Amino acid sequence: MKTTNDIRQFVERFRKENEGVTVQNAKEVFDTFRANKKAWAKCIDPKNSWGKGNPRNYGQALAIYTSSLRILKKKWNKKTIKECVSYIEEYEKEDTKQSRNDFEELSVMMFNIGFCLNSTEQVEKANNYLRKSVLYKLKRSWNWNKKYMTCYQYRSCSKQLYQSLANQNLSVSSPTKFNDIFDVPILNYFAQKNREEYALLKKVYEQNVKVACFVKSNTKGKACKEYKDPLMWAYYAKSHQGICLKYKFPIKQSIEKESILACWGDIFYTDDLSSLYKKETMDVKDAFFTKAKIWEHENEFRYICFDERSSNSNYGTIPMKENYVEAVYFGVNSDEEDKMAIFNILKERNVEFYQMRLSKEKYGELKAIKWKPTIL
Repeated sequence: MKTTNDIRQFVERFRKENEGVTVQNAKEVFDTFRANKKAWAKCIDPKNSWGKGNPRNYGQALAIYTSSLRILKKKWNKKTIKECVSYIEEYEKEDTKQSRNDFEELSVMMFNIGFCLNSTEQVEKANNYLRKSVLYKLKRSWNWNKKYMTCYQYRSCSKQLYQSLANQNLSVSSPTKFNDIFDVPILNYFAQKNREEYALLKKVYEQNVKVACFVKSNTKGKACKEYKDPLMWAYYAKSHQGICLKYKFPIKQSIEKESILACWGDIFYTDDLSSLYKKETMDVKDAFFTKAKIWEHENEFRYICFDERSSNSNYGTIPMKENYVEAVYFGVNSDEEDKMAIFNILKERNVEFYQMRLSKEKYGELKAIKWKPTIL
């Protein structure tokens, strides 16, 4: 029981909410953990009666230890860091019943050791751990409880669009390519901090996070249907030369495939983006799903994909297991060749096709007319 009490007291004292790990106490944290590591690690041994079923005590202690190591630059030698890496890998492997709470500790561990590895010029290993840190943070932060979501996406006609439809892929892009300079606040948050560790994380988010944006269905208080929005046609569908796609996606809390984690969520609009930058940390809602209120008319629904594998491309595709396209709306100025190309790709998939027209009944409005090719 003494060992159990010791680790709990250590965690309670040095957790962020209390004393925390500081320049003044980092050496004490470092020495205390190393002196007790062997005994405390029994928390993750299922054969140990006092530690059985509660590995989080050790996870919290290990996260606190890695924070002390990040502060103590004098301890940055390859032997000490290698030992810390082995501690983390041991914990990650043995704690097979990881919960949302465990992801927080794992994210902190991965970030701290990644920073230390980078500072000792082990850049490739550092990037691996920094990417893991972001992956666990995403797992910890987001929750989604809807089973299906109907949404719309406006697109220009291009070879990229044809390929994604033909291959049943979802096109995604880096947040650095968004048209709103204040979008994805986490990137500006890191940039403003002007610290080495935040610059490293900013790079990970820029390279490994990809996003797809949609218009959410069932807009309350909005006069026109989602596929009739004149502003969206003008912004994203090349002034009606493109198309609007209607999707129905099956949604889960998170979608994981190999090294990919995907989160879905509504965009939240605010009059005061500056309040985000005053926070000590950002959760996923703040980081990816918050925009200025001026964009509220877009009624956005967003797909965030984090791929742990390194990528220097600003664009990518995510394979979909089946066809989720329910309908295609061709713009008023859409080209016949584009329409036939899209029709031929989707004609066997139970997709409905519509042609957008100017309403004769009321100037300034659009209407959708069922469309089929005149020559098959």
